[in-house]
Amino acid sequence: MASKIPPIGELRKICQTPESALHDSWYGSHVIRKVSIYLTKLFIYTPISANQVTLLMLLVGVIAGTSFILGKHWYSIIGAMLLQLMYVLDATDGEVARYKGISSLRGVYLDRLCHNITYPYIFVGISFGVYANFHDVRAFIFGFSASLFLLLMWLVELEKS
Repeated sequence: MASKIPPIGELRKICQTPESALHDSWYGSHVIRKVSIYLTKLFIYTPISANQVTLLMLLVGVIAGTSFILGKHWYSIIGAMLLQLMYVLDATDGEVARYKGISSLRGVYLDRLCHNITYPYIFVGISFGVYANFHDVRAFIFGFSASLFLLLMWLVELEKS
């Protein structure tokens, strides 16, 4: 199977369908998708499933959020870099599923579940880090409010579908 994997240009046509880009922002479609296809090609050579890529995204997101919690300058930079890797892995899981033909409702559920864990956790982590540096309780108010509103938006989106 590995010897038949098409080149990057062909993989883009297979894995990055217009339907998969519906929710991408400009950054997602012009930066993240440009990078994710290379990780997709790497994962296609392995027995790693799309759901395992999603779980890796979760792990990277939790480590990113924890880096922000530590509040030090270098940890925040590491957290920001890991956050970018998390975005790339988030695009990669769907691309791997489309290439391998293993898209499933279970995978969609796992992806949404991981989003509902990582994104609020990152907001909370950033608020802890800001508090550690400035000792201003407003950091918690904004961070926890952002997390709550994000979860409420996803709940409304779920109700619509």
